[in-house]
Amino acid sequence: MQIGATPVVTARSLQWISQPQAEKEAQTFTSAITAWKDTRATGNEAQLKKFYLPDFQRNSKKSTEGISVLHDEVEYAQGKRVQFKDKDMSYLHWRDGDDTMVATFGEVFEGEKSGRTRRQYWLRQGSEWKLFHEEILG
Repeated sequence: MQIGATPVVTARSLQWISQPQAEKEAQTFTSAITAWKDTRATGNEAQLKKFYLPDFQRNSKKSTEGISVLHDEVEYAQGKRVQFKDKDMSYLHWRDGDDTMVATFGEVFEGEKSGRTRRQYWLRQGSEWKLFHEEILG
């Protein structure tokens, strides 16, 4: 367990679901996060904006807030394709009035040997997942 890298759940009770049900629910989220990744690579801020809630916030060493995050993402990606480090990807899904997903993953841009780790907090609104918070872990 790594401090700051391991999600912790505090709840009155947990309701576990079966592996097939978890995989089915993860499939729609996987589509959303993959679409976010691919849209970021296109460099189109207007399209990328569709993945974020208006009050999105990011915690990182570099202070960026609100819509400037979109510019930061496009600039950071510089049109490069990014690969998720599958072995480092984890999802944590819960419902407590809202349908929330926390994704923690490593990413490496094509042509590079190392990258950074992100933790993203997504909220389902209707049939769409939207980012409301992100942490750059390293």
